[in-house]
Formats: sequence, C-alpha cells, structure tokens
Amino acid sequence: MFQFQNNPVEESSPAEPRRKLVRHRQDAVLQEDLVLEIGDDRRSRRRYDLGFELQYKLIEHYRVARAGNGKTVDLSSNGILFSTDDSLKPGSFVELSIHWPVLLNQSCPLKLVVNGRVIRSESGLTAIRMDRYEFRTLGTGALLAAGNRTFATDIST
Repeated sequence: MFQFQNNPVEESSPAEPRRKLVRHRQDAVLQEDLVLEIGDDRRSRRRYDLGFELQYKLIEHYRVARAGNGKTVDLSSNGILFSTDDSLKPGSFVELSIHWPVLLNQSCPLKLVVNGRVIRSESGLTAIRMDRYEFRTLGTGALLAAGNRTFATDIST
C-alpha cells in the first residue's frame, strides 16, 4: 500500500512480523526504507522462563557418550535453553529428561523427555532445537523421591 503523504505507511507480513517496511514520499521520489526494531526478540515462538531440573544424555552412534545435569532457563514449542557445566558441541544429538512439577492424577510424577540437536553452546548455556518430545511417568522409586522433592535418581524410564 502506497500513501503519497508525509505520513509513513507501515507494513509487515505474517512471516516476518518484526520487520517493518516504511514507504514515504520525499521530494517527489518514492523511497523504501527497511526498518528493524532494535532490541526486539526475533524468535518466532514465545519463550517461558521456567527453571526445572534436568538430566541430559549426549548420544553418539546410538550410544550414550556423556551424561550430566542442568537446569532449564527457558522453554518454547521449538526449543529449550538450559544451563550446564559442560559445553556441548553444536549439531550433537541430545536427550533431555526434565522433571515436570505437575503430578498425573495428583499422585504420579512426570518427566518431559525431549530429543533434539544442539544449536549453540556457550558460557554455560546450551540451546537445543526440539525434534520430538513426550511426557513419561516416573517409576515407583521416583514416586517416593517426588514426596521428598528430590528427582535426581531416575532418567532411565
């Protein structure tokens, strides 16, 4: 849409909601300026700041190459950012087991199991892009641990 006045017209497409195309007339010449909102988050999905304990497994050649603990920093429908003492190589395949705070039927503890690839890892933070996820119930041994609020025992179920 063009508007031949001194008022700029802002347009944005659904695919790029953060980019604004500003068209205006100046000295009888139509100019197009691409304006990016500086400081705005360019992620396509909303992130939720949730700090849940997790355990990860680094998978190489269908085997667990390394395992460790961490804590989520934020989650979205596409990815997870978590903190850990280890640095994971971008492109590596990981499985996260996140201890979920909600009980199934008010009695059975859950965990969120996420498979994905590391997209970046720096300064104690690792970001993964999720390939798939599922909720699983924890075993009976973890049920006792859930009452004590310690979840560090079970990542195998």
